[in-house]
Amino acid sequence: MISDVTLPPPTGRPTVRSLRPDEWSAALEYCQAQGADGVMAASRIAAAGGALAESWGAARPDPVYRAQGQVEPTQNRFDAAQDQLEAAKTQSEPAQTQDTRAAAGRPGHRPRPQGASPRPGHTGDRPGRQSTWGAPAHGAVWAVERSSGGRLTADQIDGLAWAGGNLVVMGVDQTAAGSLANQVHQTGGRYASVVGEASAVEAVWRKLRQVWPAPRSIRPCQPSLATNSPPLVRPDPRVRVATPDMLNLLEPACRAMFIEELGFAPAGPSQGYRQRVAAQLAERAIMALIDPASGQVVFKAEFGAQYGSWVQIQGVWTASDWRGRGFGKAGMAAMVLEARRRGWTNVCLYVNDFNAPALAVYRAVGFRRVGTWATVMF
Repeated sequence: MISDVTLPPPTGRPTVRSLRPDEWSAALEYCQAQGADGVMAASRIAAAGGALAESWGAARPDPVYRAQGQVEPTQNRFDAAQDQLEAAKTQSEPAQTQDTRAAAGRPGHRPRPQGASPRPGHTGDRPGRQSTWGAPAHGAVWAVERSSGGRLTADQIDGLAWAGGNLVVMGVDQTAAGSLANQVHQTGGRYASVVGEASAVEAVWRKLRQVWPAPRSIRPCQPSLATNSPPLVRPDPRVRVATPDMLNLLEPACRAMFIEELGFAPAGPSQGYRQRVAAQLAERAIMALIDPASGQVVFKAEFGAQYGSWVQIQGVWTASDWRGRGFGKAGMAAMVLEARRRGWTNVCLYVNDFNAPALAVYRAVGFRRVGTWATVMF
């Protein structure tokens, strides 16, 4: 359950407040200055913010593509958090079942105690708070500003956060983290994850972990990759845009990808997840390769958040029986080619650093590392 303890106020803390419609251009300018990582965060904000994003206007200049070459991994930044997870698992959890022992091999994985609530905060919360782990439907965008008063400009922003289903953070340093953590905690939101630029996630989580329940898993180093070139390998022409009549084929594949990646099934009624996949199909957001002989989904991936000339790829999955045979590379090449056909000349994604096969696929297709993300999952 969310603790009622109040975080100690940071000394000399910056101001954290919601953006006004006339300040979105400042947020856009700030995001552009952050390179590809800023664009990825901005795309999440723009896609999830709904009506809020409309105030950005139709003219959205493309941000600068800024490859950073070799970026230092951030495993050490979350050592303390991972140690906390391991200690909690050792001290309080019952003997693991065979399934949880198998899952525990994933870095940062923390199996739930038997009989525990599906999501932290699901029961026992203070009266008046939501009992489910989800923020208000329309979300909010918060800016950390150096000085309050007047209209916000880009050079006054010390960080941004979008509070929706997830808490997406960027540009927040150790100084600003305390102010943002207090804002998050005091508003009482629940989030499926804290995700974003690794240094920002680390800074915010160091504060929130004092009063939030233990997370399910921490992924401290997720390389963010991008390409602005045609694919370096030949696309498979059989990878096509999936259509709504393929729902019965694609839903099990999407669900299998979710479970394999996160270690648990999608939360909520199964019909809700099916509706989510149906909506993606209606938006032509899923591409797939279907084996004509067996009718099995061989490869699938999704177009996610979009911003200007950028699009994020997510949900990449190759069926286990078909792995190691080049379908991942050819499928990703087809995704990049389709993205460029739709006008997205910059394609980005992020991946767990321990997923060596996926990293090899993305490098072969032409993706370059441009930054590092991290995720604290609940």
